[in-house]
Amino acid sequence: MKKIGLDKKNFLDYFLKKAILIFLATSPIFDTVFFYSRITTFIRIIVINTFLVMTLLIKKEKSHYKNFFCLFLYYLLAFAYLVITSFFRDDFNSYIPDKFSLFEELLSIIKLCMPFTIIYILKYQDYDKEDFLKIGNMWIFLIAGSIIALNLTKLSLSSYGIGNIKYSIFQWRENLDYHLTASRGYFNYANQETVILIILLLLAIYEFLYINKKYIIHIIMVFLSMIMLGTRVATMGGLIVLAVAILSHIVISLLNKEKINRYLLFLLVLSIFWYLIIPISPYSNRIEEMESAYTREEIDKSDVIEESDVIKREDITIANSKEKKSQNDMYIDFVYDNYNPNYLPKSFFENNYPITADPEFWYLFIKNTPLKDINYRLIEKKIIERIVDIDDKPFDKYIGISNTRIQNVINLERDFLLHYYAYGLIGSTILLFFYVYSLKRATINFLKERDYFSFVLLSSIILFIFVAYLTGNIVNSMTTIIAISYIMGGLFLRVGQ
Repeated sequence: MKKIGLDKKNFLDYFLKKAILIFLATSPIFDTVFFYSRITTFIRIIVINTFLVMTLLIKKEKSHYKNFFCLFLYYLLAFAYLVITSFFRDDFNSYIPDKFSLFEELLSIIKLCMPFTIIYILKYQDYDKEDFLKIGNMWIFLIAGSIIALNLTKLSLSSYGIGNIKYSIFQWRENLDYHLTASRGYFNYANQETVILIILLLLAIYEFLYINKKYIIHIIMVFLSMIMLGTRVATMGGLIVLAVAILSHIVISLLNKEKINRYLLFLLVLSIFWYLIIPISPYSNRIEEMESAYTREEIDKSDVIEESDVIKREDITIANSKEKKSQNDMYIDFVYDNYNPNYLPKSFFENNYPITADPEFWYLFIKNTPLKDINYRLIEKKIIERIVDIDDKPFDKYIGISNTRIQNVINLERDFLLHYYAYGLIGSTILLFFYVYSLKRATINFLKERDYFSFVLLSSIILFIFVAYLTGNIVNSMTTIIAISYIMGGLFLRVGQ
């Protein structure tokens, strides 16, 4: 009977381990436009918590329950924040219709708590570095492989729009419309895939230098997919990461008195090729197009009249109460007469934060913001700042105005800043504590091990946090939550706890 029981436990252990590995390995499939939705996000949360329950039932050691108690207290603290702050959510001052959903807020908070849940599950699974790297290799084929294939066949969705591209990498040249060249495959968001590909680039470099030279194919796949994505972080950030990875290998080898891998030369050649292809990449064409639009705008203004004169006359007109038009009408006219659609699409002031609701805000934004400084993230930030200013509650700084209210207006593409406005200092400290914990844990691990694998794990976490701040839509997404939790799981392969 004891033997049967032991076999049954081994079978359950094996089944749980394989189920978790399959779930992680196939995760990118559910990040495509065919599957990405709130429903699939909710299903993923259910699956993860099912793994948590199974881990508790199968792994019955006392240390597991002790750590689960800490996880339970963390959830309790997060939910306490939600319940307490919900009493302050009813009274909200705004120029636009107020929409607050306690259910939506609950789902957002549960997502932000998921990393601790996932690493708790991974911590108690009997999987080794080989299993860990298999997941990363699977992601390379699913993410980088599909982006490359769909670019070459010109079936890919554009990274900067909803349509398909028209030019493959073999047709790239200067001055091509970046909307028609930047490729995200069939994935929902280019930014989310960018941060995952940066992590995969580091893992592929580690495998190439320390495991097998055949993994140069993986590095090339990741490189091509990142340059095809066409975002700033993918194109320039990827090149910087490659350069830093090369330098770090040299430094770590010298510190450990190890021989520098001679195949590092291949990475140097790849970095040179990466640099040479940038001038015809979608990223460069986007920069060129934006700079050309700015130059045309300045020329148009100089041909007609000095901008300062326009503003002065506008101020005088607005100050004149005897004019036939109302002040708000003149604000609106000024915006429509002076905005540049290349920098400020009408959707921002017609749909997201309607000019009819707050014409003074848009008038002052156009009047006081130099064209060269205008970008989507600045616009988003100014809108949220305005909403917070109008509410003008002393406790907004500490508990935020809620993620629901922000998302109903506009998605601020700058993580951590978004969370500050949504959850305040208190909520952000609770809900983003995972990233402080992971950074601390990875740093201690690197200082202890001082090897390249530990460097890859630490660098992945640092880059994840940095890219999240730069691009947004990272910390709140199950796509990237699973990715960073997977990296954190790698720490326990080394620490052995």
